Amino acid sequence: TDKHQKMEMANLNVRAGKKAISLGVYPLATTFLEAGINLLDENSWEEIYDITLNIYVLYVETCYCNGFIEKMNQVLDAIFTFARSFDDKCQAYFTQVHALSAQMKINEAIKVGLFVLENLGEYFPKTPDQTAIAAEFSKIK
Repeated sequence: TDKHQKMEMANLNVRAGKKAISLGVYPLATTFLEAGINLLDENSWEEIYDITLNIYVLYVETCYCNGFIEKMNQVLDAIFTFARSFDDKCQAYFTQVHALSAQMKINEAIKVGLFVLENLGEYFPKTPDQTAIAAEFSKIK
């Protein structure tokens, strides 16, 4: 069927995109991954979730590496909206933190990083006092 062929083509684009990433050819990887995304239909997040998540996460990484920040932010929004679990969003958050840091938006990068850590069970106080610092330091001695 046409739908099956599109899915196969999307998978081929993912494979080609991964190969281009492994070779450090991010512009080409972006082209392959964007072509793969264009083959997905509006129900892909429900019907072929794993493929859709994979291609979006790879695409957001290549957008970052190519400096396509506006496009990267649009794709991040889609991942954060449609990904089913926090674990499925982690790689996208990782890329977001790197992109914010590269843009010298350090406070935003820290906020995102702390949000991720908190969701992973690690809490950091917003304004730690000397007692809290000393208590944590004593744990690592």
